[in-house]
Amino acid sequence: MANIRLLCLITTGLGCYYTNSLDKWRQHAFTVKAQPMGRHTTRPARPDLATGSADVFIPTHKSPLLCRLGRFGLPERDILMDYYDFEISYDNLTKIPNWVAEHLTYDNLKQSETKCYVQGSMVQKEDRVHPYYQSTALDYNSANAEFTKGFLLSGKSHQHAEESIRHSARLSNIAPLSKALAQNATWSDLEAFTRYLTSQYLDVYVFSGPIFIPNSNSNYMEYEVIGDNQVAVPTHFFKIIIGRCKEDIQKLSIGCYIIPNDSTVANHQINEYRVCLLELERKAGFKLFDEGFCPYSEDLMTADEFVQNKVNLMAQVGLTL
Repeated sequence: MANIRLLCLITTGLGCYYTNSLDKWRQHAFTVKAQPMGRHTTRPARPDLATGSADVFIPTHKSPLLCRLGRFGLPERDILMDYYDFEISYDNLTKIPNWVAEHLTYDNLKQSETKCYVQGSMVQKEDRVHPYYQSTALDYNSANAEFTKGFLLSGKSHQHAEESIRHSARLSNIAPLSKALAQNATWSDLEAFTRYLTSQYLDVYVFSGPIFIPNSNSNYMEYEVIGDNQVAVPTHFFKIIIGRCKEDIQKLSIGCYIIPNDSTVANHQINEYRVCLLELERKAGFKLFDEGFCPYSEDLMTADEFVQNKVNLMAQVGLTL
């Protein structure tokens, strides 16, 4: 699998470039622009970044104050963390991920068919997150009966490696999911859809995360928090699915979804939540690709086509739901 790896995540949208790639994904790297993070490398022909900065350039002849402060590090809110075969951007303020990025292949999923690793019910804390900004299992096990633990990356998609399953049970991979959405199976159907697509594409890349969208009838942002640590409850969740075409490995097919984190999902088909990439980028607050990076089209098959016949389709390609 060393020859099928992704993900040189270079983030710029809110002010920071990531150029540390996952070695195992390097040969199939593409560019992502997202929120400021705490990990940087110097890019050729550009000024050095201050240690701990959020892409803040510090010309000594113009910014003496920042130059002095930069020696000790500048404020940061987000953390970028590498795991066995996925990557997470974590928000210290909301105590949930900004996004989770994963790389799926048919070969790995077929290996999973012979494994017995299961995503445990006992979640684990992430020690790389400062204790001030961690959520705990008790936040999700509180008296609040409306929300449950929502794993942004499903263990079912990563059963080929015990380490991957263990990492997927970290609290850094979890956000409050409404029980109405969980019981409706919309989110789990989308996860199964991404696994099915590995039979249709050479590689499948998935970005999943929360979105906070103001109520259409108001001009202010309002969202719930749960537990003693006040873990933010997203108003919506997004999923970006990217398929690398078998016929032309330079071409990417994309499908984007924004799903409300409430009971209204019961009255709709999955494809009613499909949106264009531009709309998702505006609401999520990041740019996925650099301009002109790679040819892509938003022609990924619709999830409804899959859901209507999911059992048979998965059986045809030798995968389980």
